[in-house]
Amino acid sequence: MAADDFNEDVAYEKFAQDIYQTLLDSEDIKPTKVQHNVEIVGRSGCIHQIDVYWEYEIAGVTHRVAIECKNYNTSNISIGRIRDFFAALIDIGNINGIFVCKKGYQSGAIKFADFYGINLKVLRVPVDSDWDGRIQTIQINLSALGFNIKEATASI
Repeated sequence: MAADDFNEDVAYEKFAQDIYQTLLDSEDIKPTKVQHNVEIVGRSGCIHQIDVYWEYEIAGVTHRVAIECKNYNTSNISIGRIRDFFAALIDIGNINGIFVCKKGYQSGAIKFADFYGINLKVLRVPVDSDWDGRIQTIQINLSALGFNIKEATASI
């Protein structure tokens, strides 16, 4: 891939794909392939581009999951972005939605997503400030005593 062909947004979507593939591989579900850049035709006939998608079956029931990725570093996600994603989910039907971003969400976006069951996640490489208020180092000091018994007698 040429340097000019690198797209940070696609790289972020593939990062999300890798994370969710790893999470699903650790679950007790039939093998599931997490896909990138999937097009799904909604009930309206409109085609919806899904950044990351997977489906799995449990007890004969198929469950589908769509992830919308926004590689924004400067602002929190607004309610409008969540509503757009919600409209696609409704049009597709019978699908769960996860929205991932790097920064966070505005309060209206959180309220809307919570009401309609859209999972909001912040997905990014950890930074030093993520450790604030958390245990960073555990130090354990052990002392060992050794005994070398060469002869033992017992009296009765």
